[in-house]
Amino acid sequence: MITRFDRQNLKDVRRKLDEALAVLTKETGVRFSVGNIRFTENTFRTRLEANVGGSSEAKEDKRYDTGLSMFGISRGLRGVLTDADIGATFKFGGKAYKIVGVKPRSHKFPILGQDARGKTYKFPLEQVVFGLGRKLPDTYINADDAADYARESRAEARAEGLVNRD
Repeated sequence: MITRFDRQNLKDVRRKLDEALAVLTKETGVRFSVGNIRFTENTFRTRLEANVGGSSEAKEDKRYDTGLSMFGISRGLRGVLTDADIGATFKFGGKAYKIVGVKPRSHKFPILGQDARGKTYKFPLEQVVFGLGRKLPDTYINADDAADYARESRAEARAEGLVNRD
């Protein structure tokens, strides 16, 4: 009988919860998982997650909008990266990473890669393309070049008197 909660007896409680949820999973087909347990001397709380038709890892993979093919179009990369590249492995800094998604609003580090330990990192698009062993097309404009071009265009327009000076 438990008179107060501590780490040791909560390990036993978790084990018994997992066993009971495994039986329920067999009966219902719903996967259950118990989250971290927070406790005081008299109470504990945890998160119970139920998942129908798939694993919680599948949910994690959908966490980011993959949209690699649409992402590349706006940057002159039509066909260089496609949705089929999700899960592809590339090399960066001597380590292997797996492409897990894209952050289209991030100009400098838009590609999300995961290392062997499962930690997610942001990568520059150019490095991922090179890490996959591919070449960038001649039409490619990186974020820094696009910003420089915009600054130069504004300066030329001001010099010609086409735009008011700010």
